[in-house]
Amino acid sequence: MSEWISTINQKTKWMKWPCVIFCLLIGIYNIIDGFILLQDIQGDRSGILLIISGSFFLLSGVFQFLPRYLTANIVGALSAVVGLIIFFTA
Repeated sequence: MSEWISTINQKTKWMKWPCVIFCLLIGIYNIIDGFILLQDIQGDRSGILLIISGSFFLLSGVFQFLPRYLTANIVGALSAVVGLIIFFTA
């Protein structure tokens, strides 16, 4: 079983850095876009949801940046999924 996990880890190792960079960039973009929406339209719900979604994406990028911690990778992946769901509801 551990050989299977190490094989998958070696095959997907190249995906780590693009995923970290993508999560950080989309998180920053969502936070900035959310603040712009809040400045333009006071009390708009989608601006707050974009800020929350950006925060989850930033959290995901930070957790995926940590090496060799399985719980950090799982929490990072879950926060990216939650951020994506909130992004689509905004």
